[in-house]
Amino acid sequence: MDRVQVQVVFKKFLWTCPKCGQEDITDANVGGGNTYEHDCSKCSAHFNQSGPNMWEYNGCYTLPKDEYDKKNEKDITTSKTAMFNKAVYDKKNPKPYVEPTVEIFEQLKAEKQAEIDSLQAQIDAKRIG
Repeated sequence: MDRVQVQVVFKKFLWTCPKCGQEDITDANVGGGNTYEHDCSKCSAHFNQSGPNMWEYNGCYTLPKDEYDKKNEKDITTSKTAMFNKAVYDKKNPKPYVEPTVEIFEQLKAEKQAEIDSLQAQIDAKRIG
């Protein structure tokens, strides 16, 4: 059975003022035509997207058509904001890199060796047959 889903595609900019560090969020047009300049809401400094001053987020909120029909604009905005906030949190708090242990490398090696052995068995079978 088919399932119809609605995708709400959206874009937001996170601006970080190079002068005072204030972070501002603006909605952007997914279709283009955006101005990649910003005036800080705290100190009024004017700056553009160069360097770390702007981060662009492209989101896609997907839900079944029947659920979408039950939602109002506020519900959808709340969901989009939650997705954006999670992405910002993840950007600012990346998971630390964990150096693989010898055991992990040994396990990966064993898995690769099993794959090689399987391929060799298939090659041998073709040569015999």
